[in-house]
Amino acid sequence: MAYTVQQIKVALELYDKIKKIVPTVRQLGYPSVHTLYEWINQREATGGKFPDIEPIGVRKRTRIRSMQGV
Repeated sequence: MAYTVQQIKVALELYDKIKKIVPTVRQLGYPSVHTLYEWINQREATGGKFPDIEPIGVRKRTRIRSMQGV
């Protein structure tokens, strides 16, 4: 499942407040424990810039138009 930047920020802010992974996930109902760990690690790896920047190792998909009918 894809999450919005706002959802990620809310989850990280709640985690910062209570400092516990499982209670954060239970209170919000999302994400999985594994995903929250990934967000925390990405935030640390980017010096706090994540989720406002593209996640590490993720490329934007580009749409390639078909040359048919040109």
